[in-house]
Formats: sequence, structure tokens, C-alpha cells
Amino acid sequence: MNPVASPQASTGFDASLKKSMNSELDIRILFLVILFTFLAGCADEKTLPVPADWTQAGWKATGNRISTTTEISRDFHPGTVHRPDAELSERAVGFLWGVELGQRRSSDPVIAFGKVVFQTYPDDPARSGRVVCFDEVNGVLSWSLALRSVSGNTDLPSLPYDPETYSVSSPAMHGNQIFIVSSRGELLCLDAAGMENGNDGSFQDELAYLNLGNSESNADLELVGDILWRYDLIQKSSFSVSEIYYSHLTVIGNYLYVALPQNHGKSTEGFFQEGDIDGLYVFDIESGKRIAGNRLYQGVPYRSKVWAVPVSGSVNGLDLVFHPSRDGKLHAYKLPQAFPRGGWHHLERMWKFEVNPIDFLLDRNGLPLLNSAAEKDSNNTTAGVGISSTPVWDQGKIFIAGGQDPGQPKGQGILYCLDGSVPVNDKEHAVLWSFRDLGTTVSTASVIDDLVFIADLNGGIYCLDAESGKLHWTHHTNEMIVVSTFAVDGRLFVGTTQGRLLEFEVNRKKTLRRTIVFPDPIRNSPVAANGRLYVSTSRFFYVFD
Repeated sequence: MNPVASPQASTGFDASLKKSMNSELDIRILFLVILFTFLAGCADEKTLPVPADWTQAGWKATGNRISTTTEISRDFHPGTVHRPDAELSERAVGFLWGVELGQRRSSDPVIAFGKVVFQTYPDDPARSGRVVCFDEVNGVLSWSLALRSVSGNTDLPSLPYDPETYSVSSPAMHGNQIFIVSSRGELLCLDAAGMENGNDGSFQDELAYLNLGNSESNADLELVGDILWRYDLIQKSSFSVSEIYYSHLTVIGNYLYVALPQNHGKSTEGFFQEGDIDGLYVFDIESGKRIAGNRLYQGVPYRSKVWAVPVSGSVNGLDLVFHPSRDGKLHAYKLPQAFPRGGWHHLERMWKFEVNPIDFLLDRNGLPLLNSAAEKDSNNTTAGVGISSTPVWDQGKIFIAGGQDPGQPKGQGILYCLDGSVPVNDKEHAVLWSFRDLGTTVSTASVIDDLVFIADLNGGIYCLDAESGKLHWTHHTNEMIVVSTFAVDGRLFVGTTQGRLLEFEVNRKKTLRRTIVFPDPIRNSPVAANGRLYVSTSRFFYVFD
């Protein structure tokens, strides 16, 4: 997995640095630079992320698919560069570097502290996945970590791989720590520096983990990732292995919130049992100790898998974490500044909201279940309704999409805007507006400049007013969209499974600036950080500058 680099990629930084040092500097600017450098050296590196870094899915911990970085290239194109051994095509514009991927999907990347990190899978399902870390500027591989295959462990069933899945667990980054859920159900905390600064953390068995034997040679460890701690979510938490690679992570304060898509192992016949945990765990980021989780009560039905990231926001001074649940509801839990030492803690639920209308619920024959709420909660309800969209918190409002199962791309979806300052049990006032002219969606909204953008599986792209829910414009691609919209630098990007990346102006009036054609399907949302745009297709990872 060697990078393809643009000729400009490895020369600009050093040259510009020398030039700036040789030029005359205003003494006041020089003093400020020296002062800032001194203060930075005195501070913990974890408190000094670059503002335009992209450290987890969604801006900060709000879930919003936007970036504050600017100066994204106004004219870029992949050309024919889609193999690591290919010469740089003259048709490629703004291409900095890239790497070839397997056809089995890769996660969204995180970009922070000069590193680009993501998880990828090879074409051969018998081979393990891999976490890779590249230099942000020149694309040089810093380290990689081969993930152990589930099929190689006789204690666990073989994990089904599906090249058409909608997402792979994306990393989250906090300072020098990288968190990721592997395909075998491991929650891993990795050192962003790899083995460059030694084998750190409580986990010291990387060679055995990688089946490298007892060799202690530098060659074995030169490019190997450093596991700081490891937690087995399947064996220690009794979760099903099926589709655990849909798990999502969010760092909130000094804690890691992990949302798993499956129910607790004790649940049977479609109902939660007493004491079940509904797929939301809280970990101490330093020790890897599981310290808290949410709880549902006996007899509550679960209906579907949930593929969404937990997010946070503040309501009237009260900090909350929002978690879409398998019971079809959005739950809000009180977010402690710190958990008491020792023991296990249940998150305190403040409210819940039924995301999907009753007419979205299906019976076992696939027909709408339009009867009473009591029947809706009966065991006849199938897993035909889900929450595949991450909630977004923006200026006191919560935007959450629900709808029928993604396996039914022609199904119906809905987008809600909730008032975060109103108790949700006061549904009449909590729902500011809803938009039902939406198809089944796995897209998370982008909220920017009082506009809301969202896409659906049918290929529709929608722009709505964040205050009123008024539809400003619609664009139909007639191609499947399995990614979220992404807004950056006054532009909105949306990719399709036909390999087309559409670029709109962020505006109430529809302005399709251009369509960039890639050679492979786009099944990951674009990401931007520090003036660069990152685009993943099913075969290649592109960096444009």
C-alpha cells in the first residue's frame, strides 16, 4: 500500500520554511511566534489540536457533516490515477497523493496532528483488515496494523463480509490516541506515533497479536502499529459478532462513547430483558476500562439495527449525549463531566423520542402496521424500521432522520427538527418541523448557514431551511447515494455509487457547480481538513490539495 505522490508533494514544505526564515520578519510577529511556541511546549499536546483537523465522524462531537477548513481547491480532478504503479496523469489536477485500496470498503479517515488514519479491508475475505497511518502532507506510510481475522479464532463464528455494506467503523482520535472497532469486535486504542516512540501502553504483545512469533528485531516492529490497550467487545460484553463493524465511536471530554448496532446477548424473541445494555458503552480513554452504559428495561421491544454515531449538545446548561436506540427511539442521557471512581454506572436518561411514525412500521408480511400503539409494540413488529442516520446538534436544535429499512431503497424516510430546549414528551412543541418527502436514507445531515442538506438512497439531494423546514431545492441524480452530504468552504459535496462527486454551492438557490467523475463507486463521504479534500472510492484513496 505505497502512496502515489504528486511531484509537488514532497518539496513544498521545506522550501517554503527556509524561504520564510530567510526573509525579514516584523519583530512583533517574531515575538508572538516565539511566545506561542513556548506556551505550546508547556501545554499537553492533547489540548492543542489544529482547529481544522478532522478527529472523528462529524464536526467535533455534534455529528454535523461540515468542516471549518478553507482554501479547498476550486479545480481538482482525479484523472486516471487509480493505481499505485501508474505514472501521474497530466489530466490529474490538484492531486497530492493517494493509495490503492481493496474493493471491500474502507472507513472514513481521521486527520489530526499530521496523520491520516483509516481502516481498510482487502479483496480476499479470508485476509484480515488493516489500520493504516500516513503522513498528512506527503502520504508516506508511518505504520500499519493488521487486524486479526475472526475466522482465525475457533471460539467465534466467521464474520460475513459484504462489499455492499454502507459503512465500516471509522476511527476517532484524541491527542496521540486513536480508537477503532475492528471487524472481530475488538475496541483498540492505538498510539498515533506507532512504535516510533517505543512500545507504550498496557498492551505489550503486538508481535504475538500479529503472529510474528517472539522476534524482537527492529525490522519486525519498524512499521507496526502500537496497541495501547484492547477490549474484547464480544466476549466481555456478550454482544453478537454479526455486523459489529458498523460500530461507531465518539470522544466526548475524557471519555469514549461506543455505539454498537446489535442488542445484548441476553435479549430473546425481540424484547430486551432486565438489565440489558442497549449498545451504548462509556470507556475511560486512558485505561480502557468500561465504566458506564445505558439501560433498557424488560419488555421493551427492539426493532432494528442502528448505524449511528452518539453525539452531544448542551440544553439550558445541561450537557446531553444523544443515542439512537434499537427500540426505534432517540434517547437523551445526562452527560456527566466526570464519572465517580469505581463501580459501574448507568447513564441517566432525560427523555426519549419516537423517530419513526407509526405508518412506517411493518408487519411480518411487509405491510404497514397502522393499528394502535399497543399493537405497534407487540412482537409482531419486524425489524423493518431503523435509524441509519446520525443525529446532528446545531444551535439548540436536533436534526435526525429515520425511515424504513435500507434494504428497501424505494422505502420512505423522514427528517425531524427538534427543539432541544423543550422536553420531548411535549411532542407538540418539541417537533419544530418534519420533512416526509424523503426516501429511505442512510445519510447524516449537514447543517450550515441556516440550511440543512441531506440525501437519500434513491439519489435525491435536498436543501431545506433550518428554521422552517421549507424545501428550497431538490436534485435527483438517478443514482444510489449511500453516503452523507459534506459541506466545506462554501460548497456541498455528495458522492454516488456510479463514481460521481457532485459539487454544489451552499446556497438557497440550487447551483450545481460541477460533477467530478471517479473511476469507481463512492461509498464514503468526502472529508476535509487543513485545506485538503479526501475522497475514498471502492478502489482508491485520493488526497487533493
